[in-house]
Amino acid sequence: MNRDIGSHAMRKFVPFLAIGIAVPALTAVGVWWHPAIQEAKWSAIAAQVPLTPLSVTHTSALPSNGWLFGFATNDYEIGHVVLRDGEVWRFAFASHHLFTGPDSYTVFESRRGTIRVRGGGFCCEVEFDDQAQPAETEEFVALLRRRGDDVRFLRRP
Repeated sequence: MNRDIGSHAMRKFVPFLAIGIAVPALTAVGVWWHPAIQEAKWSAIAAQVPLTPLSVTHTSALPSNGWLFGFATNDYEIGHVVLRDGEVWRFAFASHHLFTGPDSYTVFESRRGTIRVRGGGFCCEVEFDDQAQPAETEEFVALLRRRGDDVRFLRRP
């Protein structure tokens, strides 16, 4: 009879033990996997950034505010912005509609480094409305941050 009591207690304990092992293991996999998925998104978008600024013939579809130039491809918008000091930031943008989430992704690149923007500030396209042309890179980064998005400026040495 003692044997049955121990066996019964063990059968009740096994599911709790399984859950106690599975939950931390799945959490660890999720913590590791999430950054890998994010990095894959960033890499795919960065691969779309034009190597040089676009020619004027490619930019006729954009509203002209004088410093933003771009056009849409099948999955991305690509283009460049020109700051008052002449710095050119080339970009590729992926709308949140491509992903299963609320965030859009934009990668800006120049000789100064890379700016990664994630969030809903650019919903379906890169746009600055009637925003005045930023004077230099720090002002451009500040403008991007004021939109409420996650902005990372990765400077080149």
